[in-house]
Amino acid sequence: MRLTHLSLTGFSGLSSEQYRLGPITAIIGGMGMGKTTLPRAIRMLLLGYDPQLGKTGAALFKTATGERLGIGGQFDDGTSGHLTLTMNGGSVKTVWKAPFKGFPDVALDPNWYFGLSATARNEYIASKCPTVADALTWPALIAAIKSVKFDDHTPEIEVALAKAAAIADTSFETAQDQELDAHTYASKVAVALSDSAKSAGEIVKRMSGSIGAATQLGAGAQTFRPNIDTILSCKRQELTKLNERVAGMVALEGAWQAEQKRITAQIPFHRQALTRLKAESFKLIDRMNNLAEATCCPTCKADGVGWKTKLADEIKSRHAEVMSEAESYTAEIAKLEAAAVAAKPEGIEKIAAHQLTIGKIKEYVEELEAEGRRKVAAQSDALRREQARQEMARAETEAKVFRAAAKRVQEIITEVSNAAVTQLLAKARLFTDGILRTQLDFRDGELGRYEGPHWVSHEVFSGGEKTLAYAGLSFALTASAPYRLVVLDEFATVDEPSQRKLIARMQELIGAGQVDQVIVCDRNRALWLEFKDVTIIEVKR
Repeated sequence: MRLTHLSLTGFSGLSSEQYRLGPITAIIGGMGMGKTTLPRAIRMLLLGYDPQLGKTGAALFKTATGERLGIGGQFDDGTSGHLTLTMNGGSVKTVWKAPFKGFPDVALDPNWYFGLSATARNEYIASKCPTVADALTWPALIAAIKSVKFDDHTPEIEVALAKAAAIADTSFETAQDQELDAHTYASKVAVALSDSAKSAGEIVKRMSGSIGAATQLGAGAQTFRPNIDTILSCKRQELTKLNERVAGMVALEGAWQAEQKRITAQIPFHRQALTRLKAESFKLIDRMNNLAEATCCPTCKADGVGWKTKLADEIKSRHAEVMSEAESYTAEIAKLEAAAVAAKPEGIEKIAAHQLTIGKIKEYVEELEAEGRRKVAAQSDALRREQARQEMARAETEAKVFRAAAKRVQEIITEVSNAAVTQLLAKARLFTDGILRTQLDFRDGELGRYEGPHWVSHEVFSGGEKTLAYAGLSFALTASAPYRLVVLDEFATVDEPSQRKLIARMQELIGAGQVDQVIVCDRNRALWLEFKDVTIIEVKR
């Protein structure tokens, strides 16, 4: 694929608005003539932004010379794209139609790549090497995790390996949702496994602490009577029977005491009646004694002979009745007094002894119950300690397995990254070998080269070395892109002998079908006239 036509409207004040581009296009112009404007326009067409200006419409509109800026591109396969910026009431409206998807930013913006961390650079490189990244796919990682071996390969380790695979499975679902590449997915798996290993390690620490505390609490290990429950059941039955017996005795004693109270309450009444009868008896005797001397009836005052006999008979009859009643009361009193001092019912005297026995049995039962509770608590503690030991053993196994799985995934990532870097360097060196002083190399995600044993970072490269190195990097990273473009807008920083070598190298790579198009900005028109099949565009303000 090759960009054949570029059309510009209101862009940086260029006089011409239509440009035809060849496989190698040299944009020639003096200082300040705007020769880098065309590469900028191409960047904006392909990326939708300019690395130097930014990504906002307002930032991009700085390149406009009127109220509207337009960039259009036509490719040799019929593909086209455009970017339009229109100023409307102080705001910029942006319309961008990308010619195709998947064009890498790094091809036109090396600073974007070098702004990444070393890890992110490796991930990006691996993502651009699909044949290498196959080792980082979901099935490959699951298989790698399940194949991790241990000296003590127990069933518990197999369970932990299955959990590790499940973590990778969950990460894969997330990767699908977020449309992550294989390298990023693998990195997330490694992080998730490491985090899970840390979590399992925290469980081990927590369980170890709880087991240690429980062991200290149970250091004075108690011994318990065997068959506590049986003993306790027997004693409770004995206590129930004694309580029932005492309850019966207490009821009997209560009935006896009530009867005694009733009897005791009757005696004073009978004694009062007896006293009254005795007093009446004395009065009757006095009347009999007084009757002998009486000359007339004390009631009717009759003085005949019959009244005295009749009255005497009445007194005697009444006296006999009184004495009879007195004897009855005396006998009843004697009977009540005898009943009042009668012996308590049999067994009542044992109530106190039984109650003392009940108290002792209750104390024993309470002692047994307390011992039973301690035994249950000890058994519960022992069960909890055993469960904690099992949980700690499980967590230890998982921590070991997760760490090993994370290590294996990280090893695979490193292997893939190294293989990707090897592929990348092989590509980049096709562009730079024989032109740079020494071979382009990679170390810890950093581009550079070795001078003998010394590492020279790209950050301290000369201007020409940077131009060559970044062009080689762009060439390598766009090898699988739909449009393999190399832009050299700092070509003038390269020394002339290297320039000639570089032009020849570009022609070779285009001829071999490894590069689609090269666009170069330079001041030396004469140099480019020496080479065939070069499209020269001279820019003027």
